[in-house]
Amino acid sequence: MKLQLKLLPIVMFSFLLVAQVQAQNKIDSTANSVIKQFETTISKANNYQEYKVIKKQAIRNLQNEVTNEIERLETEINNLDETISKRNETIKNLKAEVSSLKTKNSSLENQQEEMKLFGSISLTKTTYRLVLWSIVAVLLLLLLFFMFRFRRSHIINGEIKANLKNLDHEFQNYKHSALEKQQKLGRQLQDAKNDLQKIKKEN
Repeated sequence: MKLQLKLLPIVMFSFLLVAQVQAQNKIDSTANSVIKQFETTISKANNYQEYKVIKKQAIRNLQNEVTNEIERLETEINNLDETISKRNETIKNLKAEVSSLKTKNSSLENQQEEMKLFGSISLTKTTYRLVLWSIVAVLLLLLLFFMFRFRRSHIINGEIKANLKNLDHEFQNYKHSALEKQQKLGRQLQDAKNDLQKIKKEN
């Protein structure tokens, strides 16, 4: 479409140039024809001293031919004026069409440059890409953050489980040792009771 818009003024200029050259050629041809008629009339005239004697009929013929030529030229000029008027109208229409095409082309370019975000927000392609990549970057950062938190919580859970296991082991050891102490103290208490009863019996 851009190529057509660029070629259109060149075509219009060529069109007008050809019309002007054709009109100029016709005028030159007509002028040459009239000059030849004058030259023919003068060459056929009789000489008298330093004057030329031309017959009345020859002058009338020349006058008729010149008048006819002028009328023909006036008709041709009128036709050319109509042609020029029509061509000017065509040029005007073509210019209007070019303007319309430029407007449509600009509108299409703007539509191609605009993109819809979430179906309603109009953005340029650059802004749309920037927003899109920003969203992707934020989502990636959130993903990395949650992965880090998950891994850290997994490590902490492992440490808590290991600590609970150690604590349970220590508690079992403490319980066992406490039970042994309790049993030992119970035996010592029983021994003391036995010794006390022996002393009472002896007294």
